Amino acid sequence: MTSPRIAPTIGKPDAARLVAAAAGLPELDPYWGPVAQSLEQAERLCGIGCNEDIAFVTSAPALQEIVLARGHDRLLPPPGYLNGRPDCFPGFPGMWPSGAAALRGFVLPNAYYGLVADAPVAISAERKAVASASSKFARLLHFYDYPLEPLLSDAPFIDGTVLALVDDVFGLNYCHWICDWLSRLAPFKNVLGRDDFFVLTSPLTTDWQRRTLELCGVSRDRMIAVQPWQAVRARELITLSDISDIHHPMQKGAVWAMTFLRDRLLAPVATEMGAGRRAAGRKIYVSRGDAGGRRVLNEDALMALLGRHGYEKVAPGELDFDAQAVLFAEASHIVGIHGAGLTNIIFAPPYCRVIEILPRSYGTPAFCVLAGARGMPYYTYVEGAVTASSDSQADDITINVADFARCAEVLL
Repeated sequence: MTSPRIAPTIGKPDAARLVAAAAGLPELDPYWGPVAQSLEQAERLCGIGCNEDIAFVTSAPALQEIVLARGHDRLLPPPGYLNGRPDCFPGFPGMWPSGAAALRGFVLPNAYYGLVADAPVAISAERKAVASASSKFARLLHFYDYPLEPLLSDAPFIDGTVLALVDDVFGLNYCHWICDWLSRLAPFKNVLGRDDFFVLTSPLTTDWQRRTLELCGVSRDRMIAVQPWQAVRARELITLSDISDIHHPMQKGAVWAMTFLRDRLLAPVATEMGAGRRAAGRKIYVSRGDAGGRRVLNEDALMALLGRHGYEKVAPGELDFDAQAVLFAEASHIVGIHGAGLTNIIFAPPYCRVIEILPRSYGTPAFCVLAGARGMPYYTYVEGAVTASSDSQADDITINVADFARCAEVLL
């Protein structure tokens, strides 16, 4: 059986599927399936076709493993279902168990860190790929038709400690950036301002990415953004244990993560912009009218209802980060369809009431976890009038305004 050679332009989920199929393995789900085990089995069946000089090791002689944050098992208040439980929510009644494993770090001296396509890989000074400190997709380097030796030889040397925030979600939206990537900075809060401490990310494409990193304590000259098929070498490299097993959102509502982000992101901008001097109690409708999908098609009719109850329409994507944080810090009521803009509920006060509108075809309990961790009253409304697209995540809805008014009357 010949080892497959995958074009470097193919993303890691499709590449993993192709490798599994070439090896005659069962069809692989690259998101929830046993990716690392399947790629290792494919190596045994097909052999190594690319980058034969880079072997995989479970650990490395100089590898140090440290516990950065203890795991937690907390109970969150149950959500309120205005018109029935969403299919994407757990079926059990009562309090929600929200637990996360301990966050651990892997420290390697004089190590390389790069992206094989968009899969993070840690490589020791001896040119060994360290499986425990890398993505579950890392073994694709033995199937991608792209030589890594020049990439490693040309890698710039960073004379300091480099913390890699990169995980298997590539092409970040606002939610994953705030909840998953920035929350990983919390255990390092006392060293984020150090001149020899650097933070490695995927390409920084927005002002809010740079602004939030600065608020956390990372100056722009210590932000290292790597592209696919690039690497750096660090005097000391730190990778994290949740590269593939991501504790979304916000380390599953961990107090230490949420406290850090509110202290670093909200407190300074609230002081600067005078939040609290204005009257609190703003009622906010979070619009996705500027998004490419998952929109409320009859938003004007919905706003006619909400406007009568004192709501103002906001599109978070049209505001800079500081304005978003302060706006939500002044909210007493928030209504919005499932989307990244609702991430800002972490800045709202604990008495703020949240209604999340979910299309029947798509949703996650992520914002329920964030609201519950903040102690907020949280409710769902499920809309079945869906305009299907090629991807259920982008399905638009037409909301039944009269039914919504009846269901949500107590909150309006």
